[in-house]
Amino acid sequence: MGEIFSALYGNKATKKRLGAAIVGGTLPHAFLISGPEGSGKLTLAKEISAALNCERTGSDSALPCHRCNSCRRIAEEGFTDVKILRKPKDKATIGVGEVRYFREDMFLSATESDKRIYIITDADKMTPNAQNALLKVIEEPPLGVYIMLLSASDDAILTTIKSRTQHIAMERFDEEELASYLGRTGERDRELLMSADGCIGRAKELFSDGGEDTRAARRTSDAVLSAIKPSVPYSELYTAIKELPTKKDELIQALEMLTVALRDLMLMKHDKSAPLLYFTARERAGELAAAMTAKRLNAIYDVIRSTVDELMKNVNVTAVVTSLGARIKLI
Repeated sequence: MGEIFSALYGNKATKKRLGAAIVGGTLPHAFLISGPEGSGKLTLAKEISAALNCERTGSDSALPCHRCNSCRRIAEEGFTDVKILRKPKDKATIGVGEVRYFREDMFLSATESDKRIYIITDADKMTPNAQNALLKVIEEPPLGVYIMLLSASDDAILTTIKSRTQHIAMERFDEEELASYLGRTGERDRELLMSADGCIGRAKELFSDGGEDTRAARRTSDAVLSAIKPSVPYSELYTAIKELPTKKDELIQALEMLTVALRDLMLMKHDKSAPLLYFTARERAGELAAAMTAKRLNAIYDVIRSTVDELMKNVNVTAVVTSLGARIKLI
């Protein structure tokens, strides 16, 4: 056998194990694939799907070959027996109705393959009722059906689902590995590489526009971080928060960035040599950490995390931002 899952970078142990299972006919019928956005979850799901349906399986070519008709169509999401369920853009969750419709399709006759794959992206956004609607089919799937749940957070997945699926955690890469893969070794690229959260897909996205959007977001975050010091007047904090993005997705990204920065500061309170995920200058992180108590940092972290949760529930963005400044002021 040639190279296994060549479209997916790294994850060598996972690729070797899954490749052997596919060749040996012992692949589990249900998977929970977890990792942050851009970590390769969908790439892996497509690679498994292509390998199961590759027309050159059994030859000395790569697995999958990426050249046959089936492999090409699966990569382009045009293969009728590989179905993908995504969260509707106008909804915060995947409801029981969508899952039931998806589940019913599993019992229909195959169109062109004896191996049919059903992929649910954003599986952590399924409501509990939607997840429960999957339990029976995960326990007793129709012959030839494989189910893959892609999740950014396992915390939102029911224990009953976890216990019935094979778990795969996507590999994260350090700053040096990302820099080498992308050919981005300049000092100015460090802040973007650190913002990628160890994910190649995320790093590619950050550099897609030259990184200007992310750099602008970091400047806004830096202003908020400076303004949360207790010695700074509230007017300065209010001004910094007003500069946060007004679009929900961009605001969530900015707030997530702030939580990473606050995590760095909390670590610095306990260990000045701790690895940092947001700050490129350790001196800057040390200065901010020294200006605040651990209690204050924890409280602000909790406020921002709860704000992200509210935004996920489609709460009005303007109201949330206004509330954020007031809640931090009270700390």
